Amino acid sequence: MEPQAAFSPRTHVPVFPPDPANHDARFDRTLLRAGETVHMKHFLRKHTSTGVALAGAGGNAELVHEGSDERFPVKLAWKNGSAASDWTIPAAAKQGTYNVMLGERQAGSFQVEQF
Repeated sequence: MEPQAAFSPRTHVPVFPPDPANHDARFDRTLLRAGETVHMKHFLRKHTSTGVALAGAGGNAELVHEGSDERFPVKLAWKNGSAASDWTIPAAAKQGTYNVMLGERQAGSFQVEQF
């Protein structure tokens, strides 16, 4: 669902409310071959009036291949606003970019190529 825009009374430019939660994924490497394992660390934080705070549990992630929209679920066990996960890339996996999604939000991406 697209957030509703408010309009600035002075400039009449749409202003979207800030999204309080940020999901971010970090990787040991972002260029991999089919058959290798990608190691991911997921962070979920929210912005508050005093800075950044833990946002709690965020559910499971999904890896989505950009070209084919093929999806792979990844279970996450959240603790203190972070979770770690590993995914072994299938030997027959398509080459290209895989996006890490938490709900409708993209948290990061990695490439599967032959090199």
